[in-house]
Amino acid sequence: MVLLYILDFKNCLLNAENWVHLFNQSPELIDEDPDLYMRGYHYMLTCTFNLQDNEKYNKYLEELEDFRTSKYSQFNNNSQIISFLYVHYGRLNKYFLNKNYTEGLKVIPGTLKRIQRYKLKLDAHRILVFYFKIAWMHLMAGDHSTAIKYLNLIINMEMGSLREDIQGYTQLMFLMAHYDAGNYELMPYLINGAKQFFDKMHETNKLQTLTIKFFKKIVSVPLGERKTIITYFYDSLTALEPDTFEKRSFIYLDIKSWLKKKM
Repeated sequence: MVLLYILDFKNCLLNAENWVHLFNQSPELIDEDPDLYMRGYHYMLTCTFNLQDNEKYNKYLEELEDFRTSKYSQFNNNSQIISFLYVHYGRLNKYFLNKNYTEGLKVIPGTLKRIQRYKLKLDAHRILVFYFKIAWMHLMAGDHSTAIKYLNLIINMEMGSLREDIQGYTQLMFLMAHYDAGNYELMPYLINGAKQFFDKMHETNKLQTLTIKFFKKIVSVPLGERKTIITYFYDSLTALEPDTFEKRSFIYLDIKSWLKKKM
């Protein structure tokens, strides 16, 4: 879906809705290729999530959940795994969309149980994405220790350059979690490790660079001065957000919500 890659979510949503509508007009095609049908829903959920359209998001997630429940016994193993991925991504993103992180913790055990069931058939990229989402949910719910646990799992995965972007945002979330944990003496070491990671990356962005600078500065000043630095960083990100080339970075890491909790 080219429109998704260029972040044209409105047109991508329109095409995905047409895609699913065509299937619904010919139900026999759904039975022939349920995976392609569910992929259409996955694109609709991705687009409505990024467009912050709660009403449509909840509607499409409910429809996908109902389809999965009604057809699961007829799915082959591959379709079962695909339905798990799309539905469980959808469930987690629902709580991110509403910023209801504490409530979102309740769905994580079910997701982990499915990951365990399918772990031999899931590629490392899929597991990485789940761990990233799980870490973010815990961090924003105030459980920085569990967030660090899942971030460590990502950092210790042998990924090479696979999903280098998510690995990079993992480095930033790692700094955020350790900051929340009050591990200030450890921060210079962690910041240096993150900087070395970004120096080796094929492509970096302004959000990543500004975040490294932010942590370098904030751990070097007294506690009483930190709120001013946080506010300045928040304003800098707000000014950066409209930049077309920075859209993806704000999609992957909602660092402004994390900062807002400290303001």
